Amino acid sequence: MEEGKPSKKVVLYVIVMTAVSMAAFVALVALVPVVPTEGLSGTVTVPTLTQVAVLTMVFMFIAGVLGGCLYSLRGLTKHTSANDYSASYDLSYYLRPISSGICGLMVFFLLLGGALTLNIGSTGAGGMSWLTFAGRMPYIALSLLAGYGSQEFMLKMKDVADSIFAIHSEDKTK
Repeated sequence: MEEGKPSKKVVLYVIVMTAVSMAAFVALVALVPVVPTEGLSGTVTVPTLTQVAVLTMVFMFIAGVLGGCLYSLRGLTKHTSANDYSASYDLSYYLRPISSGICGLMVFFLLLGGALTLNIGSTGAGGMSWLTFAGRMPYIALSLLAGYGSQEFMLKMKDVADSIFAIHSEDKTK
């Protein structure tokens, strides 16, 4: 490995993870069913709410992974051009897709649970807008963003947890 440059192994990992997550993202855009809002006729199979929910959660995870991969590509480009890459960065490049995927899924749950609010257009019947393709778009966008900014997202979640669960304000230093 050249001094100041990432190893080929790290670069290959980031590129493969980006390609795989992009392919999974595109497949999920095409494959995640929507729950029909009108009556159906004939032998059309209606996906169950559980199937749609599970696939949507996978979708949000993959959106977070894709956001994290984009951040990793940006980081590799930045450190390569500045010639300041250190081997100590390797672990963060290997773990970022996983942590970013979890952040993407977490933001989805925080939005569904009402801990974060999203006021874009109509929320659909009973807050179930994520059951439609168009209704998923804001959730996907925020999952991508949470994945891209996973470090900042986790710091903000720590602040939120501290403020919700803190018994005394002086205990925040722990």
